[in-house]
Amino acid sequence: MKLPAPEGFDKAVAEWKALQVQATPVVVPPQSFPETVGKIHLVDSAKAMETLIADLWSMRVCAVGVDSEFGFKRPPVPIKGQKNDWTDIRSQVPSVVSLSAWIENDRGDTGVANFVGAVHYVIDVRKPEVVPSLDQIFRLRVPFIFHMAKAELFSFWSLGVFPDFPIMYDTYIAAKCVHLGLHHKKAQPKKAADLSEEIENEQKLKDERERLLSLSGQCKHYCLNFPFSQSKDEFRKKFSNL
Repeated sequence: MKLPAPEGFDKAVAEWKALQVQATPVVVPPQSFPETVGKIHLVDSAKAMETLIADLWSMRVCAVGVDSEFGFKRPPVPIKGQKNDWTDIRSQVPSVVSLSAWIENDRGDTGVANFVGAVHYVIDVRKPEVVPSLDQIFRLRVPFIFHMAKAELFSFWSLGVFPDFPIMYDTYIAAKCVHLGLHHKKAQPKKAADLSEEIENEQKLKDERERLLSLSGQCKHYCLNFPFSQSKDEFRKKFSNL
């Protein structure tokens, strides 16, 4: 037994079909690569954020590198016997989020990617009007690449942004996996002569491991140019005073 359609159903369907015929797709014109690639674009307003999103959705983005700089509401606490002070990550206050989008041309019939370069953005998240749009960027169906993503995730959470990345890659975790066990004392060919030398060797191994797993250390390990003369921690200290 066929049930009758609800009152007004046929009219609603007809109106919906009429709207589909009238609708025209929104086409975002492709960006001019020479004017965009290689430059650093400052995003410090809602209008600039709209332009950024339009850029990313109109270009052939194959991956996005993400970083953030931040300070802390609470002062660091010195820990006896430790080289670095302890900071409460819950008091993290981000100042900027940087993005590097890797762009490729149309692969054509060959199927081989032709990389054009990278487009760089620095987003001033101290401006409240730019923060809500961050979530739109993180919806891109491309890999998002971090080095120690924990810091960036806390930056986003402190801004009230809870991204659900479709693909996420952390070069710090990858490096730890690749070099797992390399700096363990039992993996060393030479054994310590006494307790003092053993403690000294363990500290050297720890320092060497930290240097290797750092962003600059990974660049050096893979023969990549690290563009900054200062360490990441020194840059972060400068940003914390902004």
